[in-house]
Amino acid sequence: PGGDDCDDDDDAVFPGATEVPYDGVDQDCSGADLSDADGDGYGGGDQGEDCDDTDPAIHPGAPERWYDGVDQDCDGRSDYDRDGDAHDSEDYGGDDCNDSSPWIHPDAADVPEDGIDQNCDGVGAYFVVSGGGCSSGGGSGGRAWWLGLAGLAGLVRRRAR
Repeated sequence: PGGDDCDDDDDAVFPGATEVPYDGVDQDCSGADLSDADGDGYGGGDQGEDCDDTDPAIHPGAPERWYDGVDQDCDGRSDYDRDGDAHDSEDYGGDDCNDSSPWIHPDAADVPEDGIDQNCDGVGAYFVVSGGGCSSGGGSGGRAWWLGLAGLAGLVRRRAR
C-alpha cells in the first residue's frame, strides 16, 4: 500500500504502465480521464477529443448534419456556416446570402456586372440595357431589361423567403 501506484489490487496498473485508451482505467496512474462513456471510440474528459461523450453520433470525424445546431464532428465551427467563410447563413440569423460558396459573403469584393452578388448587398448583381447601350445600375429612362440570370435568381430567391 501507498507509493505512486494508484491501484494496488491490479498488477497492470502502476506508474509507467502502457495506457490502454478509452477503457476507463488509468493504467499509468497519470490521472488522465481516458473514458469513452458513449462507446464511439473517442474519449472525453481530459482528452478533449469527444465534444459530447454522451452521444455516440458525436465525435471527431463524424458526418456533420448542417443547420441543426449540433457540432457532430467536434470541429468547433459554427453549424450555420457550411461554406466556412466565417459568416452564418442568413436563413439561420446570419448575414451570408449564399452558404454554399465561400466566395460569396458580406465581406467579399463584388465583381461589377458579372451577374453575381458576391457581397450580399443586393446591388450590382445585374446588367441594365437601356436605349441600346449597356450600363450597370438603374439606367436612365426608357425601358430597362434585367440581365444576368444569377443575379435575378438571387433576387427572386431572397423575395421568396
